Amino acid sequence: MRDLVHAPNATHVHIVNEGMGPSHLFNIEWGRLDALPKHPEMSSKLAEYLPDSRKSEVEELCQRESHGTDLVMCIHGPAGIGKSTLAGHLSDRFRAAGRLAASIFLSAFRTDTTSPEAIIKMAAREIGMLHRRAIPKIVEAMDQCHGASLETHLQKYIIEPLRSLEQPNPLIIIIDAMDEWLDHPLFIKALASLHSQSRIVKFILTDRLNPCASHLPGIDSISIYTYALGPIRKEVIKAFFQKHLDTVPWVDGRMAHLADIEKLTDLSGGLPVWAATVIALLSHHFSDSPPHVILEEIIGSRRQVGDSERLAELYSKVLARPFPLPEDRKWLRRYLGATVVLQEPLSLSDFEVLSGIRRHLIERIQFSLSALQTRYPPTGSETMVHPASAVFHLSFLEYVQAKTTESSFSVSAFDSHSTLGLACIKQLLSLPSSASHPRGHQWYVVKYWLIHVSKGTPRPKDEWIQTEHCRIFQRITAEVRRKWAKLFIEGAMPGYGVVWTADQEDDVVSALFGDMASFLRLLFNDMVSLLMSMVDQMAEGGGSGQECWGLQVACLEVAVRIDDSDDEVWMRLGELYREGGDRTGSLLKYEEALVASRRALDLRSDLLHPGRADALNAVATALKDCYGQNGNTELLNEAASLYREGLNLRLAPHPDRPRWLNNLANTLLIIYKCGGGIETLKEAKSLYREALALCPAPHPDHPLSLGNLANALVYLHEHDGGIETLNEAISFLRKALALCPSPHPLRPSCLNNLASALLSLCKHDVDVRSLHEASSLYREALVLFPAVHPKRSLSLNNLANALLSLYKRDGEIRTLNEAISLYRESLGLLPAPHPDRPISLNNLANALLSLYKCDKNIRTLNEGISFYREALALYPTLHLRRPTPLNNLSLALLSVYAREGGVGALVEVVSLRRERLALSPAPHPEHLSSLNSLADALKSLYSRNGSIGTLNEASSLYREVLTLYPTTHPSRSMCLNSLADVLSSRYKLDGSVGTLNEAILLYCEALALRPAPHPERHSSLNNLAHALISLYNCDDDLATLNEAISRWWEALALLPAPHFDRPATINNLAVALKTLYDRDDKIETLTKAIALHHEALSLCPASHPDRPGCLNNLANALLSLCRRKYCSKTFGGASQIGLGLARHLQQANRSVLFGSRAGRGMDGFTWVPFDWDDASTYENAFKREDAIKPIESVYILPSTSIDPLPQVTPFIDLAIEKGVKRFVLISASDLPKGGPAMGAVHGYLEKIALEKRGSVDYVALRPTWFIDNLAREQFKVLLREHDEIVTPLPKARVPFIAVEDISQAAFDAIVHEGYIDPEDEAKSAPILIGPDLLSYDEVAEILSTALGRPIKHRILSSEEALAQYISFGYPEASAGLLVEAELTLERGAAERLMTSEEFALARKVGKVGVKEYIEKTKGLWLK
Repeated sequence: MRDLVHAPNATHVHIVNEGMGPSHLFNIEWGRLDALPKHPEMSSKLAEYLPDSRKSEVEELCQRESHGTDLVMCIHGPAGIGKSTLAGHLSDRFRAAGRLAASIFLSAFRTDTTSPEAIIKMAAREIGMLHRRAIPKIVEAMDQCHGASLETHLQKYIIEPLRSLEQPNPLIIIIDAMDEWLDHPLFIKALASLHSQSRIVKFILTDRLNPCASHLPGIDSISIYTYALGPIRKEVIKAFFQKHLDTVPWVDGRMAHLADIEKLTDLSGGLPVWAATVIALLSHHFSDSPPHVILEEIIGSRRQVGDSERLAELYSKVLARPFPLPEDRKWLRRYLGATVVLQEPLSLSDFEVLSGIRRHLIERIQFSLSALQTRYPPTGSETMVHPASAVFHLSFLEYVQAKTTESSFSVSAFDSHSTLGLACIKQLLSLPSSASHPRGHQWYVVKYWLIHVSKGTPRPKDEWIQTEHCRIFQRITAEVRRKWAKLFIEGAMPGYGVVWTADQEDDVVSALFGDMASFLRLLFNDMVSLLMSMVDQMAEGGGSGQECWGLQVACLEVAVRIDDSDDEVWMRLGELYREGGDRTGSLLKYEEALVASRRALDLRSDLLHPGRADALNAVATALKDCYGQNGNTELLNEAASLYREGLNLRLAPHPDRPRWLNNLANTLLIIYKCGGGIETLKEAKSLYREALALCPAPHPDHPLSLGNLANALVYLHEHDGGIETLNEAISFLRKALALCPSPHPLRPSCLNNLASALLSLCKHDVDVRSLHEASSLYREALVLFPAVHPKRSLSLNNLANALLSLYKRDGEIRTLNEAISLYRESLGLLPAPHPDRPISLNNLANALLSLYKCDKNIRTLNEGISFYREALALYPTLHLRRPTPLNNLSLALLSVYAREGGVGALVEVVSLRRERLALSPAPHPEHLSSLNSLADALKSLYSRNGSIGTLNEASSLYREVLTLYPTTHPSRSMCLNSLADVLSSRYKLDGSVGTLNEAILLYCEALALRPAPHPERHSSLNNLAHALISLYNCDDDLATLNEAISRWWEALALLPAPHFDRPATINNLAVALKTLYDRDDKIETLTKAIALHHEALSLCPASHPDRPGCLNNLANALLSLCRRKYCSKTFGGASQIGLGLARHLQQANRSVLFGSRAGRGMDGFTWVPFDWDDASTYENAFKREDAIKPIESVYILPSTSIDPLPQVTPFIDLAIEKGVKRFVLISASDLPKGGPAMGAVHGYLEKIALEKRGSVDYVALRPTWFIDNLAREQFKVLLREHDEIVTPLPKARVPFIAVEDISQAAFDAIVHEGYIDPEDEAKSAPILIGPDLLSYDEVAEILSTALGRPIKHRILSSEEALAQYISFGYPEASAGLLVEAELTLERGAAERLMTSEEFALARKVGKVGVKEYIEKTKGLWLK
């Protein structure tokens, strides 16, 4: 295929002049360097970078590399997007800047036979060629790394040579096409050892997949930046077509036009491989069709499809033209299939023998496919047939193997392996004698027949015996087996890859298989045993890498086909697949391990079989491995079941019983962590105990068993809060630590585990010594983890946790700052996507929130919240650890709410805690705390929105928590208090004494759980006393009042000065004593109350928020003292209008009777129980035995229901029956007679008055908007704390009326003499307005003048206004009516009441103006 642009070789050796002369090229070190694996020459293989085609991407990547500290940058994108081309360009760019260490293009050579060590050595050779001063260190590595780990190879071959260069900037190693290297997971995992070396080296990798999303083993331990590569810009593709279409050999001048170029550009979708393939099709003479015909056919496809579909359509057209007939396509599929599975290059003649395709057909197919060739084998091998992966682009190979590809071009890897496998078995029959050397294809047969047969035949015996492979295999004689075994040992087995002479043969065979007699028995009698022996010898001979593993698996796959009843073979096959899974993280390999192990277990079904326990262990282990990849907890349950069975086969004193006990217990512990019940944890604990008993000191596993049992006990303590359980765990951990002196490998974990348990103990123990000991242990553990140790970040976190806990005890800010510093260092070692980064973010945020409580710096709080949000973003929706950042973020937002008061923060808190609860269903360990925290948030939200639904949900959640808390749980008392608080709030809504009594019982139970000196006992006493006062207001029982006073005296004794809560408690007690004085009239009671009020006031300086209340309460008590001296009386009313009306009536010597739910209220008036929701209370007003005169007039204030008529009608009828003559109703100016709400009551009164004309009349007062609304609590808070009034009315002008004027109008209606004609609306339905017509902006100006500070009028949308009224406690329907009514003001409805002649007769103008009202009441809004 034509390259986009012909560039310099991306890996061509370019010697950097570092002061060494040419003579050094021939020294010994240079010669040794040349012995390392060499990267293939790339000058003709790599598509060049089109100038500026990726300019913005390149600049962004280079900028990131320059400023970032990530060890790895991974550029990922689909096949054909141009990753390799970009990698080549970056290689050239960094080489020109002197910063390239090496560039490896994995698609340039066979990686399935190349080990990770070889790739590292290849990179080292590139480093030496580019930076000759690094050669001595590379040569040292060659001497020191024999048999060393992959991590050591990276240190010796890469890090140390690059460090010796002392470069100011890190050098770059580029590795392209990581996804085409089967062993790349091992390499990635080993890179974790370099996590702190990004100042010396950085890696740029390309991959089809985002490695973070594909969960490669070890990827979480690497600092990595991923970059998704997108398509190339249209103008670049267009320029490419313009340039290369000019080189196409057009016929008869039929060239591509500008419109064709535009269409091609659109069809390419920005895929460079698509564009390059089109040019190749037009340029190669692979068919009889001229270029313009091919172009027309390509352009004829106008479908807009995805990248893979776009390429598939193009590839289909490419293949259809040279292979139009079914017979042609049959041979094409056979050729493609054979090359897809081909293991190494073959000559044309050898390929002809194995594939069954005639040579002339092979050459014709190769020529026709040349237009699709994107990779070029080494020079000199052009007459060979190469594996398809060495010739074609990966996207083409995916196309021909895709299930969606049309059948005429699709190939099956299984069928192709089957075909080559059958040919190989046939060739085995004609292997040469021992004296003859095998020809090319015979070597291929010897080495790879096992692979093709294993991958191309069915495994089940009943299917295998039906294959031709089986029938031919049965014809293979012992002599052929002998010849094959000898040749296989020569060509495939590590360490024996030499040719021996006939007289050496016996010695070699004896070395491999023991004596000759044993070997002959293997050959003649047992092919399966021979294959097993070869697998063992490959392992013992040092065989490693993907190729060796593949040969071992192939040996055993063929063995189980020959004899599927050999349990040892199945066991070994399962072990190999598990090894493959461990190397690559492949779920598929773990699943194969599970299948093989299950078969071995089936073959060992006899309970007395000596190997059954091993098979059970293999299956259980494979199940746990699969769980680790797919998270299916059902697999864990099955694994536990198998471990139980195995445990029954390993009864004491079997030496393996402790291992089985631990395996089962470990599995049960994982199940518990995934949401298993407490019984699961208890069983794990029991198993750990037994394992410990079987491994007494000085057994080498004794410390580990101690640690395992202690770990289970700590989890048990976290569940039930039992201090004895925790102390036992600490005891075991101390013993384990004593048995692991430095440098014992378990000492660091023993130190950490003991310190962690001591931290848990600190939650129960006020003794700070445990906390200091935990800090000391964590410090020792940290010393054992130097800067490059992978566990250092965890150790830093642990020490910081201990210091944070210590700070919470001693309040020493230096301790907190050290903890924050350690958290920051730990976070720096855990770049995304490290799995521990979210935990580290959470911990740092927690510490910052503690700092915020000290410095009140909003930046500290915001930084903490940003860390919580990042932690939350790193956990996907169903992640097991997501509940933690959800909870912590909600706590931080509560701090925002406390600071700013915005209900939005509180609403988000509820949302976060709902999600946390959904992720923690019972029996999840966090289910209880999730329930409780959501209930707490709803309780707080109720205080803002007043919604009964919110309150009821909180109550329901608290009740559920109480059913789950054991009676001894330390948090039970707090939950009892919270539920009692909610019930107390509900009582204030519904007045139900039953609800109040339940709250009191809960407060009493909570108090019993907090005996002195419990730090929260005083709060329980205070809560109980408040509830008792509420009960006293209902039952008027002096004993209830005295009990409340007693509780407050006890609380006060627990709060010596200067305790923060002492002033409030003193104030509560004083108010209660004042109430008692109102009953017993004892001067000593009043004197005590006044003395306590004085003390409370002295503890509340001018800035204290409770000082105004203290002043008011003291003034009331002193007023009572004055009344006592001068015998004067005072009184009050139930509502603003009702109070004013009562004053007027009392001054006119009229009797007044109030009705309320509680049946009691302010002194000076007579009260009866009355509830609009309870019709049985309606008669109470007419049953009073002390009534001298019958009730003649009724003042009606209906409920806030949207439809009060059904409630009010029965009462009106009853009142008329009892002799009532006049009704005074409070309606509204915008509610027409017969309309909604009070308008309906108005209509009913008119109907009754007309029916009973002369005997019953009414007055429906219809006031406009109250100026007194500004004094309501919700508006008062806005004015006092936020300097604003809020409405949805930017321009409306309103004649505001004062309650004082409405009360006067009500009084006038009550005392009016004579009959009021219902048809005279001026008298029966007056409209009440104030003297001033003002907008809210003008009201704000008057407020500003009166209060001496600017007051603004903030405009709400109608939706915001609705939400505000709902938050004030209005039902949604009522709130909607209010908003609707307000919006009529904007249309001039209220203004017309004052200005229109239509209302002249009915209009009554009050006396109190807005300015006068504000001046009289401005004290309400002063700060």
